Amino acid sequence: TSLSVAPNDASTGAVDYQWSLTGLGSFSSDPDPEPVDLNGPGQFTFSLEVTSANGCTDTEDQSVMLSTVPTPQFDVSDACIGTPTVLDGSASTTNASVGGPITDYTWDLSGDTVLYGEDAEIEFASIGSQSATLTVTTAAGCSQSTTQSFDILPRPGVALTTSDTAGCSPFNLLLEAQDTTGNVPTNNLTWYFGHGSDTNLDSDGTHT
Repeated sequence: TSLSVAPNDASTGAVDYQWSLTGLGSFSSDPDPEPVDLNGPGQFTFSLEVTSANGCTDTEDQSVMLSTVPTPQFDVSDACIGTPTVLDGSASTTNASVGGPITDYTWDLSGDTVLYGEDAEIEFASIGSQSATLTVTTAAGCSQSTTQSFDILPRPGVALTTSDTAGCSPFNLLLEAQDTTGNVPTNNLTWYFGHGSDTNLDSDGTHT
């Protein structure tokens, strides 16, 4: 956190000026000195001592607080269409002792939807690449954003065909699974036969 501060004299009847800053000491004797660059976070106190023509003095102090800029972080994973995409911003951090805790989490989903809260969920109606931007804001009003991309994936659609539906044991049944979306390779299909077995089909496409 950095800030350029230009001290400005508002005293009356002074003929001599002495400016000082915490951690820097005396830095100017001009009524309106050049700007001073502060690097935070932290509290910085400016002090002005003025002297009148008769030798009387007075001192005024003013402080500037430079708060911490928060660090937004979140987790998001690819999701299948029709299932919620979960956004988790709990990994975001800040130095609460200098600027207060994070008080606001704002999610911008591909510029179309805005959600609020440390955690959020959204369900997309179409497949494709999406993006989420998380902006976190502290009690002091400092904010920072980060963006991640993720994919909404197609759900498979499977149709099962067979030439026979009943027979005597042992019954040799020809089974064929068809992916109706064209998105699932056949080696990603798992068979469940209802009798404690989840093996692949035999080499001839049958199961006994």
